[in-house]
Parts: sequence; structure tokens; C-alpha cells
Amino acid sequence: MRYPSEPGFLVLHTLRCIGVAGERRLATASGLSPFETRTRLARLSDDGLVELDPGPFGGWALTDDGLAKAKEQVRV
Repeated sequence: MRYPSEPGFLVLHTLRCIGVAGERRLATASGLSPFETRTRLARLSDDGLVELDPGPFGGWALTDDGLAKAKEQVRV
């Protein structure tokens, strides 16, 4: 039986697993559409859980609060 996960959780958990990543890689790894991934990243960024490093090797990453939230969600 398949148990669907909330998209925000998928983005946080995927970032926790793979570290810094661009939107395309996050979408592929999480199984979400690029649009859904972009939407969730914007919300998570507004909440202070992820941040974008625009540098040449940058991408989206968890903040300290995001890491704590990701750990909390897995425990539940």
C-alpha cells in the first residue's frame, strides 16, 4: 500500500538527504512536478526553513530551523 506524503515534507526531506540542490534536481528526487517544487520552496523560504545560495555551486539548502523541522517530521 502506498502512503502519500505532503509535498512540503517531501521537499524538506529530500534536501535533508541530498543537501544543496537546484529546483530541477529536487523535483526529480522528490517526485514532485517542477511547479509544485517551486511553489513549496517559496513557502518554505518564507517560513525560514530553506534558503537559496545563488553562487556558481549553489542551490536550495535547509536552514538550521529547516533541519530541525525535517528531523521533527521524520520522528512523528
